Amino acid sequence: MALIRRSHPVITGLVVAAALFYLWTMSSGVLPRYRASSTEERHYIEAADYFWTRLPLNYPPDFVRPLPETKPVKYPKIQYPFTQETAAARKVREERQQAVKETFSRCWSAPTSSTHGSQTS
Repeated sequence: MALIRRSHPVITGLVVAAALFYLWTMSSGVLPRYRASSTEERHYIEAADYFWTRLPLNYPPDFVRPLPETKPVKYPKIQYPFTQETAAARKVREERQQAVKETFSRCWSAPTSSTHGSQTS
């Protein structure tokens, strides 16, 4: 009895998967090469030199916008031209960077040290 209860979800899953697979294979256009009766009905082309522009469009667009023939517009640069960093400015930046790193490391390790091992990472 316990074996039947444990395998019930497995059997249900297999039945659902089989039903979905059956519906997927029987839907239109999924496996055309197996159900096509003639070469005209196939949705794929076997020839390597097939010219795709001869293929008729099912839903052609109303208007195709032509590509521009003018030269592209040259936009101005928007990046700020930074100056060379001085030694004093570099030292301040690195000190601040180190302070942020130490604070982050301390805050990151704080929850695990205060929970006495009950919270695992």
